[in-house]
Amino acid sequence: MRGAHGMARRRPVRACSLICSRAPGTGAWWYVNFQRPCVRGPGTVDTFDLLVDLVLSDDLTSATWKDEDEYADGRRSGLIDAADHVRLTAARERALALAQARRGAFADTRWHDWSPTSDCALPALSATDMKAARSA
Repeated sequence: MRGAHGMARRRPVRACSLICSRAPGTGAWWYVNFQRPCVRGPGTVDTFDLLVDLVLSDDLTSATWKDEDEYADGRRSGLIDAADHVRLTAARERALALAQARRGAFADTRWHDWSPTSDCALPALSATDMKAARSA
């Protein structure tokens, strides 16, 4: 969404990343992006999106699954294998349970107030990091 900003929380061993986001004139919302665990490389963080996402209202009272049709296509085509499916099923259940219980990252409402400062610049990769990213 144009003008939206958010804060992402990624843990290397988790099967999802959590994003709390807000667009101008709207409330915040939670977005759970399901993915294979992140793998760090020299100057990179590699991820593999598992195609299905969970969108929750800012107060965690409503939840909507996004792109389940794409996930089903990924399963049929073999892009999402049986091991990914098992991990994703557990991660989906865990994310919903944490949201409903307002536990884990969902307990931290400080994310709702975060916004980048006017002097917040995008980080830049060094020439070495860019070369490593291109060759990966």
